[in-house]
Amino acid sequence: PAFGHPLPEGEGAKTDPLRIEREVGRVGPPALAVRSCFNWRMFRGVLITNPFNSKKRLFTRAGWFGAAVIAAVLWSPTGAGEARARPEGTLEVRVKDHRNAIDDFQSLELSLGRLRLAPSARLKSTDPGWLELAPQLDRMDLTRYKDGSSAATVYRGTLRPRRFAAIDLQVAGIRGILRKTGAPDRVKNAVGPIRLDFELKPAATTVVVLDLELLDLSDHPGRGYELLIKGYELYEDDKLLQRVPPG
Repeated sequence: PAFGHPLPEGEGAKTDPLRIEREVGRVGPPALAVRSCFNWRMFRGVLITNPFNSKKRLFTRAGWFGAAVIAAVLWSPTGAGEARARPEGTLEVRVKDHRNAIDDFQSLELSLGRLRLAPSARLKSTDPGWLELAPQLDRMDLTRYKDGSSAATVYRGTLRPRRFAAIDLQVAGIRGILRKTGAPDRVKNAVGPIRLDFELKPAATTVVVLDLELLDLSDHPGRGYELLIKGYELYEDDKLLQRVPPG
């Protein structure tokens, strides 16, 4: 045999593991693992003994190698190879202001709710199937980002690589203070989900910059200030992929 002791001869010795144990001695954990996973006929003529039992012959090099291979197979983490082969991608979502009527306010504080991503453009805002993310920023003053050169990071995290077709940044509340009067003024929340096709790739960083715009519609009867999403910018590893509207 390649390693260990030969099996005892006689009727049933090749197929009866209990008889083998009675005649040769106690079988240790490595042999039990092998016996539970393989047919004893595969090991005809070979017995793996307990390497920690001083009364039995220790493994040869071939025996130790075989036990190491079996242990690696039995106790290896499920899916570890796939995780190493396909790393997660990083998604970052930022918010800035498209300068319009924002100068009428000395502060415009937004309370942020959930951030949602849709894997399909056919999903309605009320349909199940949206991926919900918790923003790391729950409040922001939009007047601090009105020059267009800076943006507030509301979310950054790693996700399984996949495609998305829409994004929904939910604004839970708006509190605006007018510059001229120092008094609060009502601002209608018209921020909702928008169509945005992008792919989150493995080991890549995707950045979505949402461009909010505050409009003064007071020249229309019954209307005042309204906040909506004007457009967006899409980057992958610092490279601009798309800007809506272009310019």
